[in-house]
Amino acid sequence: MKFFSILLILLPLMQCDSIDPLLNNSSCEDGPVYLGKLAVQGICMNYVITVEGEVPEDWYEKGFVAKSWVDPWEEITYPNAFRLGSICDFPSEIKEGDQFYFTLIKEEQLCAQCLAYSPTPSETLSIKVCTN
Repeated sequence: MKFFSILLILLPLMQCDSIDPLLNNSSCEDGPVYLGKLAVQGICMNYVITVEGEVPEDWYEKGFVAKSWVDPWEEITYPNAFRLGSICDFPSEIKEGDQFYFTLIKEEQLCAQCLAYSPTPSETLSIKVCTN
């Protein structure tokens, strides 16, 4: 059983190298790296991001990612969607439709944010965008 647990932990790390050779010297060397897409760039950092690949099953169970989310304004369905929780340091150069690599972070961020509303999923993840 321990072997299986260790294998599950190491599997995402082994996949990191195969995602993109440019990430070998990236800023995300501390954890598994995932491919994301800025699906909806709402106002006031109300951003919807989709995971563009395999999603760990426990992310659904823990409420980190919605298997599918429907934007009530556009009536578009997005698979594997979440609301951006780490709004303080999300790169401004990433625009709607752009793909990027990210890893998870646990720190809570406190920064100024306007209170205008754009619909987002209730599921939230705080992420760090990988840079080369």
